[in-house]
Amino acid sequence: MRLVVFFCFALMLWGCAQIKMVEGGEKDATSPILLSTDVQDSLLNWKGQGFVLTWDEYVSVQDVVDQITFSPPLQYPLSVVAKGKKVYVSWTDTLRKETTYQVDFGNSIVDITEGNPATLTRIWSTGNVLDSLEISGVVLNGWSGAPVEKAVVQLLSGPFDLEKINKPNYQVKSDKEGKFSFHCLPSASFYLLAFEDKNKSGRWEEGEWLDTDMQMHLTSDEETDIHCVLSQNVGVEPLLGEVTVDSAGWASWKWDPRWGMPQMMPASKDEVWENNWDMNRVKDSILVQWVGKVDNAFHPFKLKFENGKTDSISIPVFVERWKRNPYLEKGRERKVMVNQKVLIPLPTPTSGVQGNKWLIKKENEKGSEKPGEFLSAAVVLEGRQAAVSTSGLLPGKYTLQILPKAAYYQDLEWFVDTVQYTILVLGSEDIGQLQVNTDLPSQGWWSLTDEKGNTQTLSGEQLKNTGMFFIPGTYTLRVVEDVIHDEYWDGMDWKNQREAEVVHVFPKPIVIRANWNQVLEWK
Repeated sequence: MRLVVFFCFALMLWGCAQIKMVEGGEKDATSPILLSTDVQDSLLNWKGQGFVLTWDEYVSVQDVVDQITFSPPLQYPLSVVAKGKKVYVSWTDTLRKETTYQVDFGNSIVDITEGNPATLTRIWSTGNVLDSLEISGVVLNGWSGAPVEKAVVQLLSGPFDLEKINKPNYQVKSDKEGKFSFHCLPSASFYLLAFEDKNKSGRWEEGEWLDTDMQMHLTSDEETDIHCVLSQNVGVEPLLGEVTVDSAGWASWKWDPRWGMPQMMPASKDEVWENNWDMNRVKDSILVQWVGKVDNAFHPFKLKFENGKTDSISIPVFVERWKRNPYLEKGRERKVMVNQKVLIPLPTPTSGVQGNKWLIKKENEKGSEKPGEFLSAAVVLEGRQAAVSTSGLLPGKYTLQILPKAAYYQDLEWFVDTVQYTILVLGSEDIGQLQVNTDLPSQGWWSLTDEKGNTQTLSGEQLKNTGMFFIPGTYTLRVVEDVIHDEYWDGMDWKNQREAEVVHVFPKPIVIRANWNQVLEWK
């Protein structure tokens, strides 16, 4: 009997000791609700320096700088602190006279359980009237046409000046769709400024894309379709950017194509040196390579820019790297159309190529027992690339074999091993045709960009009239109203008071399919 009682008692204890999942209720999806505030909304003649918000649940505050917009903006940082169910908002600035203020809290106030954001906007006036005029618009990336989120949009009393600190009268930020709205505005005239605030400083800084109007906006017009198109200011002074070094010993840095080439100078007056270096411009970069024999691993230089300023740079010295294989690409395959050149990257500088070191053969077709033979390929030097001709080759799969000493610089030979590429020569059944019906002008800069970012210039007239053939893939089609005619998108030029060139982007990705002709309607 005692054994039975002991067993029952032990079983009861074991059941009590089991760990079970606590079954909760439904997930909280309700945003915090504002219960009260010590300062009434929409007050007149209020010049206070803060207020307290009381919520129905415990809340926290997050991402104050990005989420909260205080307009007109404050000179000193806004303080927003959560304590339990209260949020304390305060500032040290003296508010402007006869001005309507608005604070949009965005998604900064959330509950502590699920992070549900509260929606809250507060307005008041330091004068006798609450201003009520509104203007709105959208901020877009000038090159892609995509909306820009968290761009700062400001209203200025005078024209924007790059060389001065511009104090905005009003300020808001764009949402996920790039949209912005100014509320509670007085009847007045303003200049509009929009920019990407990378440093979250609230003011435009060198290097940030921007858009500023050359004309004033009247708030009484209550515009609702203002388009701010962000671009890089092309009038900025040349500055040395971050220097990178590739495997061939080249130092490179970003350089706007519209700037002149800098002048290389000795690092000091006492230094004596020969011009054993080479400098080249490649698209939006400058490459510099030191080819002399020196003891140190880096050789110092000075660069003198076209504006007269100088900056220092150290160029890596890698004499032995001239002999290294430059083909570092993971995918050594090229697709080209019939009679189209195959472009193979080379280190720079390249003095020449040896044609007998470039061989090509067609791979065996199914059912063929006779192996193909390597033949010399026609190759010429084009900048930093070797251009291999496919003239006379039928559609099919080929092997391009590049032998040692295929390219050289003076007496320094690069290649020490053999490199192979697979070349796919596409016939008419392997490519697609594209034609565009549009009223856009043919004389603009037409371009097609693939998914890897490679851009090719097109003939707008041919694309509109007869169509053009392309390798299958997904592309983005653009037309730049190329005012300067440099086949480059020129952003705004504040110094010369010139707006950014207009870029038209086809609204959807274009998919080119093999053996498929398509006509796009672009209105």
